[in-house]
Amino acid sequence: MNRWATCLKWLVFSFNLLFWLCGLGVLGGAIFLRVNPNTHPFFTEQENAQRYYIAMYALMSIGIFMAILGFLGSCGALKESRGMLGTYFGLLCVVVIAEVAGGVMVYMYRNNFTRTFVENGFAEIVRNEYGKPGFEARSQYFDIVQTEFDCCGAKSSWDWFQSEWHGGNGDIGSNGTQEYLVPLSCCKRQFRTSDPRCIPTDSTVGVTQSLLGTNTDIINERGCGAKLMDAVDANRDLVVGVGVAVAIFQIFGLLFSIVLCCTIKPDSTYEYKSR
Repeated sequence: MNRWATCLKWLVFSFNLLFWLCGLGVLGGAIFLRVNPNTHPFFTEQENAQRYYIAMYALMSIGIFMAILGFLGSCGALKESRGMLGTYFGLLCVVVIAEVAGGVMVYMYRNNFTRTFVENGFAEIVRNEYGKPGFEARSQYFDIVQTEFDCCGAKSSWDWFQSEWHGGNGDIGSNGTQEYLVPLSCCKRQFRTSDPRCIPTDSTVGVTQSLLGTNTDIINERGCGAKLMDAVDANRDLVVGVGVAVAIFQIFGLLFSIVLCCTIKPDSTYEYKSR
């Protein structure tokens, strides 16, 4: 094997050693999230817990697949095995095709993703879970979302009128008034420390809202689903750039592995010596 081929061999080995380590990292992270007791308060309902566990098992599978792929590539290069490199090339082709197909589907159905997964998930928290015993972690999480993204509710602040929190259930006459509460985390950023209506006290747990428009000047009106997707759109160039960089990285891995595979002589994997 000449110097160029030797350089290519160690390049493929280094590339896949890094890929193998990333796979182990993904696997370890998924296992940690699966067994970590601190994540359990977020999923008190059985259905939500099952979805979370399925996602973690899927992440474990991805980590195992990445580790196997990195092992085949690095060992194939180190041992100069055409079989391992060929298998690695085929599996990496499948990964690249799946990533391209997944990216196209996410782009095509991005609006459905927002409505189905983000807004519906937030709406469930607002209407049925916020402030209830057993949902403390999820309530704190949603307060953080509303504070950081300057939003209120799932689709708008009106969602809190349909919330079970402090008696609201969408019925104008349910508690004898047309008023309802929104959490203090719905306050606009500039009023959080300056306006008494937004400062938490023993008697202040939320801001009174009215169907007639009371206190709308200090409340964020836009929902968190739309604001979250705005944040994603604002970083779209970064996301696309990372995706393109990963794709180029993988394509070079494909090219280097197939060139190295063709460079290795068919009889270089097994060498028999006569005695």
